[in-house]
Amino acid sequence: MKRLKNKKAFTLIETLLAIVIVAVVALPLLSVFLQSIKTDQAAKVVLNSNYISQDYIEKLDSTTYPLALQNLPNRMQVEDYYLTAKIEPYGTVNSLFTGTCEYAHLIFYSDNTMMAVMPDGKWKIYSSVPDNISFSVTMGIYTFNCDDSVISGKSDFAYCALLINSMQKNDGILTNVTLGPSCKSVIHCKADQKQDITINGDYELYSNMITGSTSLIHVTTYVYDTAAGINEKGKSESYINIKNW
Repeated sequence: MKRLKNKKAFTLIETLLAIVIVAVVALPLLSVFLQSIKTDQAAKVVLNSNYISQDYIEKLDSTTYPLALQNLPNRMQVEDYYLTAKIEPYGTVNSLFTGTCEYAHLIFYSDNTMMAVMPDGKWKIYSSVPDNISFSVTMGIYTFNCDDSVISGKSDFAYCALLINSMQKNDGILTNVTLGPSCKSVIHCKADQKQDITINGDYELYSNMITGSTSLIHVTTYVYDTAAGINEKGKSESYINIKNW
């Protein structure tokens, strides 16, 4: 009868060597796998942030300028994220100035109220069209004064265009507008109401050219992953025409 030969077992050194070889091969693969997970997670955050921002901007089509400003989200929770938005007036009249300018909006309504929206998004609705309005920009600060009711804030540019939409204003409602040297105005009104607005300063007046039902705004959204986070996970900018009423 043949005797079975004894099989040698792996020595400790051979076992350790095998472990080292496996580790050398596996560690780079593990690193790539972990990096892939991080990349996928980051991409998911960006995708979700863009979706939340786009959804908010699309919903502005079904609201009005005053309601959009009134309901401006500030760390509003949307699923697992937090949305903040900023709305600023915008326009297409850079030709008024040799350099870049910013914008302010005045909108007159058929009930004789008026909404003013400043370059930084501050806004106010006045119960009646003011008799006297002044607007100026000096040393990086804008000042808007309506019958001694003042709104002021930081101005990012040296020039500002005051866009006045009075297409819904009733006849006989008079107002006087005084512009500072760094400001100019564009007025849209009905042809028979040209005399209702007196402008002291540089301006352009257009009658019966638009319906005046919308305003162009600049919307910026920021998405965070925590309620108190300071670094946004997503930022989006868009220009849209929003309904005035």
